[in-house]
Amino acid sequence: MQPPDLAELMGRNAMFAHLGEAQRAALGRQMRWLCLPGGQYLFKAGEPAEALYLLRSGSLGVFDGPTTLLHQLAAGECVGEISLFSGGRHHHAVRALRDSELLRLDRAAFEALVERHPRAMLDVARVAMLRLLQDERSEAAPNQPRTFAILPVDASVPVRALAELGLSDELSQHWQTSLRLFGILLAQWPQELARLGCIDLADRRNRLLDRMTARWAKAPPDGFVIAAGMSTTAPAVAMLLRRIAMLPKGAVVFAGLDQEMDAD
Repeated sequence: MQPPDLAELMGRNAMFAHLGEAQRAALGRQMRWLCLPGGQYLFKAGEPAEALYLLRSGSLGVFDGPTTLLHQLAAGECVGEISLFSGGRHHHAVRALRDSELLRLDRAAFEALVERHPRAMLDVARVAMLRLLQDERSEAAPNQPRTFAILPVDASVPVRALAELGLSDELSQHWQTSLRLFGILLAQWPQELARLGCIDLADRRNRLLDRMTARWAKAPPDGFVIAAGMSTTAPAVAMLLRRIAMLPKGAVVFAGLDQEMDAD
């Protein structure tokens, strides 16, 4: 299974933009769709280069050592192609800065691409040169902090109050900018969801939890159900925990709860 926007994504990347639609579709069928949780390594320095990766969503960081960030990659960019082309090992580690989706193209398919379309080799060389120039010119952190969005855990959180704080003159310029963007998000997000015929992720999660709570109330599961480490105050989660505690074989474990503490 491939993401529906794969052809468009490949068309925005210099390595694949010169290919025809049929060629991109054929190459896309050889890619493997995978997810990389935030904080997890895609590969580490010294590991053999076995594939290139096209970032579909999220953000990746290229690191020199455990903490020195060299580059930050956004959706539509490739990583791993330079080491793959050189036939050696990765010079730097790449780690997900947040949950990310990628398309993996293995070595055999990449070499076939270069053989059939030599221009792809020029694009790899161009990317390598641009990154070298960026390293030489970089005197500070490669990327400035950005605010993507602030979304409520559930409907009980008064998230709109944050955008209506009357403290703008006392806040930093960055925070004022974030508040303006946040106001736009609050105004446009419901309309965008309606246009797409979708619901918010928090709303979806709450509906699923409510459905599970109702199902277990009517038909408790036969096996043991243990909920542990869940500390959120979201009403849907609280109702589910209550239902689990009422199950014949259910238990709720709260981390750090002192059952010997005096009532006072």
